[in-house]
Amino acid sequence: MLLLALTGGIASGKSLAATHLAKLGAKVIDADELAREVVAPDTPGFIAIQARWGEAVIAPDGTLNREALARIVFNDSAELAALNAITHPQINDRMWEIVEQTRAEDRKRVIIYDVPLLYGSCRQYAAQANIAIVIPRELQMERLMHYRGADIADARNRIDSQATDAQLASISDVVVRNEGDQAELMVRIEQLWEDWIIPFNDVLCNPAAVAPKRPAGLGVGFFADPRVHKERLAYHGIAVREIPGGFEAIGTPDPAGLLNAGWIAHGQEAFAANPCAPLILRWG
Repeated sequence: MLLLALTGGIASGKSLAATHLAKLGAKVIDADELAREVVAPDTPGFIAIQARWGEAVIAPDGTLNREALARIVFNDSAELAALNAITHPQINDRMWEIVEQTRAEDRKRVIIYDVPLLYGSCRQYAAQANIAIVIPRELQMERLMHYRGADIADARNRIDSQATDAQLASISDVVVRNEGDQAELMVRIEQLWEDWIIPFNDVLCNPAAVAPKRPAGLGVGFFADPRVHKERLAYHGIAVREIPGGFEAIGTPDPAGLLNAGWIAHGQEAFAANPCAPLILRWG
């Protein structure tokens, strides 16, 4: 039942984290795979891209030349915004199709949406919580040039075209630092899975359960920023005002909207299922 968004910049280790979460048992939906799917030849996305940028972004075999398109959009914010306007709605629709299919097959399975372009999108609070993988910029540059063959200018442009770590943290419930080797990142992901993801999912699947309040571990930061929770509730159609210890709803909230935002309703109040967000929502 738990849907988490996993985000991070290019060469941050986000995809490695997603792969490990899949090994631990999560269903991972890869936004990059969906992005390729929605621009396959003859799809509406492909046709719209061809109409805007022409044959310069079409490969000899008739498929999209993604590298040619990347060189255009990563150097021009307006062009990147135009591409996102074409692809993001279609990616989002396909993502929700897979979410509903997965829940129909196994309602208790954790779903991870691996999405690099989460910050600033109109869907940045669609999931019940967000996880950000962050990495020091100099290490990000080094990895991008070493593993992906980018030169300094290209690496800088690609990093600068994406959200900063501070921006990613500002919309996230959990921040995982990736400044070490792969083994260290795996340990942090496993800690996150055992200490936070599984208890979070257990409460959503069984509201009578009580999730333990786990302390943050080394390299993993948990947050209970009221602003993030307020904006997530608003995304799911629930307007609230802040009060000590949580929120007061403006009107009677929809139980389905509460659940989609990660809250469990009991009578005329609800509590956040997030184990590290001891917040109460009241109404009536």
